Amino acid sequence: MLPHSIEGQARIQQANGTIYRPGDRVALEVSSSVKMQMRRVFSQGNTLNFFLSRDAAKMWLDADPG
Repeated sequence: MLPHSIEGQARIQQANGTIYRPGDRVALEVSSSVKMQMRRVFSQGNTLNFFLSRDAAKMWLDADPG
């Protein structure tokens, strides 16, 4: 996945706002070159996180968020 333009980032944020309910936890597997950019764009506290591996993402999703 290549870095998105500002407009592309806004469209993704808007779409995500219609897909997920408040409190849903979302884990995305991304490449290392995209991970930092995505974290800056989508600072969602403890409900959205980015991972380099599927196993790490699954571990985070399965963990108790409290």
